[in-house]
Amino acid sequence: MGLVTLPHNLVDGVDTALGTQVRANDQSILDQAVNGNITDVNISTGAAIQGSKLSNVAGSRVPTDRIEDDAVTFDKVRDSATIDGDRAIGVNHIRTDAVIARTVKAGSIGFTPGGTLVVGTATSFDTGLLASQVKVRSVEKSFAGTPTTPLMSLLVSVWNDTNTGRLHICVYNPHTADVNMAGMSFQMKYLPAS
Repeated sequence: MGLVTLPHNLVDGVDTALGTQVRANDQSILDQAVNGNITDVNISTGAAIQGSKLSNVAGSRVPTDRIEDDAVTFDKVRDSATIDGDRAIGVNHIRTDAVIARTVKAGSIGFTPGGTLVVGTATSFDTGLLASQVKVRSVEKSFAGTPTTPLMSLLVSVWNDTNTGRLHICVYNPHTADVNMAGMSFQMKYLPAS
């Protein structure tokens, strides 16, 4: 809109205003100042227009292309430490390739048993982690050197001690011979449960 231009510039104390002139000036103000003609320069930077003045009707709300790039910050996204329904980000908001090692708060714990594992027996390691607090991602075994059939055949699992609630890494020897586990190590990778 800019500045309003009146068709009749009446001077106080000099001009006698006719009704038609006043009506014309009034109509000019309506045509220029309202009815869709208000522009950015006509709104004060301190206007503090309330959010309730904006439309909440679908199709008339603030569209995506009116939001500045990178304008939605961490603090502006709804969150809750306890109520899942109050959390703004869901499964369908995350791109397939978005989750990488850097963005996953992962942990790992392992042990190196050593010694000989007799055929048909098992050894275990108490991780000290509570089953209710972590989600196991994988359990891996590694060996410094060339793996042999007995070493490759060892079965590795994670079990929950229901008496303590803690997770254990269990290694079982199903082979037909004892297995020398020198140089072997076992690692459990996990994520926080919440």
